[in-house]
Amino acid sequence: MNEESLLNVVLVSRRTAVLDELEQALRRQVGFRHERKLVVNGHVDPLHGLERTPDVLVLHLGETWRAELESLAEQPADRRPPLIVVGSAADANVMRLAMRAGAREMLPLPLVAADLVAALERIGRDRRSSRASHEATLTTFMNAKGGCGATLLACNVAHVLT
Repeated sequence: MNEESLLNVVLVSRRTAVLDELEQALRRQVGFRHERKLVVNGHVDPLHGLERTPDVLVLHLGETWRAELESLAEQPADRRPPLIVVGSAADANVMRLAMRAGAREMLPLPLVAADLVAALERIGRDRRSSRASHEATLTTFMNAKGGCGATLLACNVAHVLT
């Protein structure tokens, strides 16, 4: 598997034990490159301090969950990475705010490693299919006047390409 096809995953939490659990779930998995971010300062933006935006953000909801999710929700949708939220969804406000922040999955603790891996694989599949759909070739045949054969040419080229 080449470096370009690896999914860059950032694991974010305010608790080392949770980061260890998330990292353990991904340790032997192929297709993911992960890094961990232990938030110990006053920042509520889970993406603060990252050199580049990851392909997927796995965020553990801690005591500052509301501010963290609001920070992500305020960013433009095209600049937010796909989000997997880990934590309790018992409160409807958590679920609503997670959806506004762009959450693709909500996983409860204790974490089931297979659920996290399956969620990351779905995001990876979506990423590959959207990338492939942007790599299409468009060919246009324009005629200067009626009867010059542009339709005949277009049909024959289409037939050859199929």
